[in-house]
Amino acid sequence: MTAITPTHTPGPWKVDLDSPGSAGVIAPDQDTKEGKRVVAAHGIEGPNFEANAALIAAAPELLEALKDAADTLDDAQAGWTAKGGTPNAVLVWRRKAVSAAIVKAEGCADGGGTGPGQEKPTPGQAPA
Repeated sequence: MTAITPTHTPGPWKVDLDSPGSAGVIAPDQDTKEGKRVVAAHGIEGPNFEANAALIAAAPELLEALKDAADTLDDAQAGWTAKGGTPNAVLVWRRKAVSAAIVKAEGCADGGGTGPGQEKPTPGQAPA
């Protein structure tokens, strides 16, 4: 996969729970020691807001892990077909799901591709 310069604020990001019902996500800032707020949410109620903030804070690392997974799936598929096998349907399906998540995370309109929600192929089945 070709390296693309991210258009999002580089990570690592961390959660900042500054007051009850309020959460933010902070990213490193070259100019300050405190960092800069990349996401802020106020008036949040319910038991999940801290977990949601943690998930958002993990976004840069999750995106990088998806890109690594895409490369690994490409390598696995290349190895599979180099040995004379037909394209592996499960690898193709997973690669499409990973690609769709990457496209969505990078801010493209529809997320593209297919993945969760599409019927999972059986191992050995030819890709659609």
